[in-house]
Amino acid sequence: MSPQIRLVSNEKFSFLHIYDRLTGMMQRLTLINFLSQINFLFQCSFLGLFLILSLFTPAILQAAPANLYTTDPQALLIFRSKLDGTDLKSEIGSNFTASPYGVALDIDNNTVYWTEPGNNSIFKGDLKGQTKSLVTDKAFSPNDIAIDRVAQKLYWVSKFTPASIKRSNVDGSNMEDVYVSLSANGPDGIDLDVTAGKIYWTDIFDIAVKRANLDGTNVENVITSLMSTEMPDLALDIPNGKVYWLDGTNTNIQRANMDGSSGSPVTVISLGVNPLGLAIDSTVTPSVAYWTELQTSQVRKLSLSVGGPAPTAVTILGTGDGLNAPTHLALGDFPPLTPITTIDAPPGVGVDSSNKTVTLTFEDFSGALIESFGAFALTDITGQLVNKTPQVRYQATITNKTNSKIKKIVTKNTQATRKLPVGTYSANYVAHVVVAKGKKKNLKKKAKIKAQLAALKNEPNTIENQNKKEVLKANKKLAGFKVKSTTEDSPTTPAFDIN
Repeated sequence: MSPQIRLVSNEKFSFLHIYDRLTGMMQRLTLINFLSQINFLFQCSFLGLFLILSLFTPAILQAAPANLYTTDPQALLIFRSKLDGTDLKSEIGSNFTASPYGVALDIDNNTVYWTEPGNNSIFKGDLKGQTKSLVTDKAFSPNDIAIDRVAQKLYWVSKFTPASIKRSNVDGSNMEDVYVSLSANGPDGIDLDVTAGKIYWTDIFDIAVKRANLDGTNVENVITSLMSTEMPDLALDIPNGKVYWLDGTNTNIQRANMDGSSGSPVTVISLGVNPLGLAIDSTVTPSVAYWTELQTSQVRKLSLSVGGPAPTAVTILGTGDGLNAPTHLALGDFPPLTPITTIDAPPGVGVDSSNKTVTLTFEDFSGALIESFGAFALTDITGQLVNKTPQVRYQATITNKTNSKIKKIVTKNTQATRKLPVGTYSANYVAHVVVAKGKKKNLKKKAKIKAQLAALKNEPNTIENQNKKEVLKANKKLAGFKVKSTTEDSPTTPAFDIN
């Protein structure tokens, strides 16, 4: 099944909004200066057009997934990697009582759901594998699973006779049948088009791809007479109106139109081995398919270009990476970094007594989805181009346990080293989402902080004033940015010594 990708923006679009933005600009600029800025942007050709549109419209960019989650029932693990197969981690791999199979992501709530058919259960955990809890143990041999992130509903294929599609709330309550087959076979792979209010599935009893309303009403065939008795997964390419499914009998990937207008299926690629799990990334052009091959223990991908030479599949994960029996896939990323985001663990601490330094390691938020304007640039009041792409900055506080004197660190890296006097310390940190300010605002802010630092030189050299200096120095490093959001403080480290 493919991920549900939401559009992200923190502004509402209206003609009044356009007027307000233009009015704000005119308050700062004369008409001539305003027109000169417009001319400057258009001189940048295509980039200029993009920047002008950025002035008037909020971002409606799809959030591209950065990670691939793969269940491996033989290894009793759920793996996470980048989309190219790098940075592979066994993200969830403890306390399994049965093999994980289907997998679905709720990015907004930092949650991964998976099925364990062997004990009739559905479980959930956070996206980094630090938690695990039972959703229901009455899912009746659950296989493939999908989530409606808007209505907070789980949908899954039950292989309990007769085969069916069930749904419940994400906490397992209010379970009900959406579709019941006439056979022990029937639904196999599922995916959702939440916007259109439809569920799609492969049906190995009717040998067809079907769809219905999310409540199970209005069942209809999308395509029939498929000549296959093995169709273990299905995924939607919603922006392009295509449905893709795996044909295990003929060992290929096929597609048709989502609206049922295809006369016959199109074979996308012949594999020669049985595929098992399928996911589509529709945020790129052309879309990209990812699938698992149980026989080869591989995860592969393919660009879904239409026309031109036949594309070539690329293997991104295999047995050499630790996979044994990859089954189902889900694409997604970590949740947006917002003011209510918590950091579950303190920074890592590495002490180098010979150099009297401590190195702190922070949780990596660089892959997080950031709800903001997206990636673009604007000109500031001086006519300079300002990169407005959101960035992450980490701000750590190191506290002397004896006298409460603090040292501050501000960095864009996930590690930072600070030299310290002999003593006993603890540390914690926050993460900021920031966007760059224009040069004039940057200089104005730094000048203000510089004046405050100069004033402190005339004050008594108390620990309180020394701490104020550390805070001002940290603020100075952030002066060139506007902080869009900040996490809560991380837990504090245990005490560590600099000898």
